[in-house]
Amino acid sequence: MVRYRHFRKVSPNPIYRSSYLITIFFMMITAFVLAEICSALPLSGSIYIWAAESAGPKYARFFGFIVAWWSCTAWMTFAAGNCQTTANYIVSQVQVWEVEFPGGASNDNVKWRAFIWAISEVLLVLAIAINYLPPRMYSAVFKFSAGLMIVDFLLCVIWLPIGVSRTYGFRSAKDVFTMTYNGTGAPAGWNWILCL
Repeated sequence: MVRYRHFRKVSPNPIYRSSYLITIFFMMITAFVLAEICSALPLSGSIYIWAAESAGPKYARFFGFIVAWWSCTAWMTFAAGNCQTTANYIVSQVQVWEVEFPGGASNDNVKWRAFIWAISEVLLVLAIAINYLPPRMYSAVFKFSAGLMIVDFLLCVIWLPIGVSRTYGFRSAKDVFTMTYNGTGAPAGWNWILCL
């Protein structure tokens, strides 16, 4: 929600592109390192097996434990983060459609935060419940998810441009690719960093 509120006050188009390039660079480093480890240690397992083998016999158990714990914690954080992000995306429509929320749709409001938390928990329970489905249903879940993504993509490339052209119109190429607007009052460099 903080990023949403920040982006309403800025126009971070060049920032999106630069952060995308930075992300690609570091993801490529990670991919290259993992590919090198996989080829050097052709073992069946996960990253903690490779860490244990890389550490040598003396520290293998310690490094394997640390990396496995880190990986487990990361996956739990990813699941919670995905649910929180999805909940924020869903409730952001309340502000877009200017729907009144008791006490205001702000992180200063405890009721608002509890509302987002409740939605996050429902999404987390749904994500966990899918894992308890019989394996024969995995194909149906995958097909439903893929279909939903295709519908979303088609709406974005067909319906969204038509809606924009019929209402407020498209922005110019200069606005889209080069313009930044700092409505936060922060220095330009700090504003850029906040948008990353």
